[in-house]
Amino acid sequence: MAKKILVVDDEPSIVRLLKARLEASQYEVITAKDGQEAIEKTNQEKPDLIILDIMLPKIDGYTVASMLKADENTRDIPIVMLTARNLAQDIKAGMESGAVSYVQKPFNSDVLLAMIPTLLNRKMRKEKEEREEAGAGARDDVQGENEQEDIAKEIRDIYTIMGKRDGKDKD
Repeated sequence: MAKKILVVDDEPSIVRLLKARLEASQYEVITAKDGQEAIEKTNQEKPDLIILDIMLPKIDGYTVASMLKADENTRDIPIVMLTARNLAQDIKAGMESGAVSYVQKPFNSDVLLAMIPTLLNRKMRKEKEEREEAGAGARDDVQGENEQEDIAKEIRDIYTIMGKRDGKDKD
């Protein structure tokens, strides 16, 4: 069964590009054009991953991410912020709202596609651990923070590899 990815962006060209690239990589893609629709589709479709713009009509991406992370039914869905906002405070706000990664526009779709299996595998491992720990009590907050740090390191490694492959050495 194909993994389901929700792409949320109000720019049709970005949605078309991501939909085509993701479907070519064998993912099932659903789309939303605003924050309200993103929340509705997340609750209806239960995606495995969300790629979320910040500057959206109706409800902005920060608020969408915060709402989804506050909901027990959606809190474990990894969120990748994909946005033109690139100031340090924007990135910080995105990560604090619950994103596991922050990709700036214009973006390299190969880098974004390279991140997805890592994020989906982390989610699957976490779900498996939670099933195994059922009845053993809540997970330790420190362990959760360590998992987020591990994801961030893996994504930095992907950027490094992709930069070198493109003939660019990025720090």
